[in-house]
Amino acid sequence: GISVWENVDVGNILSVRNSVSIGQGGLMSQGAGQFSISTSTSLASTTALSLFVGDDANPGAVRDVLKLARGMYGSTTASANGIGAGLLFSAQNLFGTTTDIARIAGVFTVNGGPATTSALTFSTLAGTTLAEWMRLDSTGNLGIGTTSPYAKLSVVGQVIGAYFTSTTTSINTF
Repeated sequence: GISVWENVDVGNILSVRNSVSIGQGGLMSQGAGQFSISTSTSLASTTALSLFVGDDANPGAVRDVLKLARGMYGSTTASANGIGAGLLFSAQNLFGTTTDIARIAGVFTVNGGPATTSALTFSTLAGTTLAEWMRLDSTGNLGIGTTSPYAKLSVVGQVIGAYFTSTTTSINTF
């Protein structure tokens, strides 16, 4: 093994074959594609991960600062509908076990060709599994309680509100 107690400056690529731990806690890798940020102290008042991207050339434009991608590495086989990438939120439960508690994901709904479409999904923990509760589809329809929204706002289940306003003269069903 190698131990470094001060600074390391890598000009191009640093490759680590097995695992690496940086700092007391810090950035850890335990194999291919597995990275985590940890600390031995409380992060209650500390930002665990921070990224700044400056762009003087076009300050009003949207810049992607994180790209989540999923595919079949090294494969030329087409992937299926439903494949996607997401942000998975986890927390430690009362028994000290890390549990997945919520996910925001982008998924293909039709994968391939000129008719390729996707959706943004929102899921939370329901018992022991993540359940999808909200979906924004490729046509701009938002579904709450349904994975198949059929209008700009589709709600399956009871809706409670002080009042509803319609901007059309057609009959509305609530």
